[in-house]
Amino acid sequence: MEISGAGGYDEDIIVPYVRERLEKYLRAFDGVRTTHRGRPVSEVRSALDKAFEAEDLEVWNEVRDDAARVISEGRGPAQST
Repeated sequence: MEISGAGGYDEDIIVPYVRERLEKYLRAFDGVRTTHRGRPVSEVRSALDKAFEAEDLEVWNEVRDDAARVISEGRGPAQST
């Protein structure tokens, strides 16, 4: 990834990259939330691992664990359209 510009990053490169990663994360999160809302955290965590892997996405354990808790507790925004 090339670094340049006033902020240290070439926005034409980094913005699409971040957008793509976010879309993959949200797709995985929404899919698991649809099928696992209210389920035990360990079950949700396992489903998230599979969904992130299917999206070819590496997610920090802390982020995955927080997402699993949110889904398990039935919290979070309404599913996107």
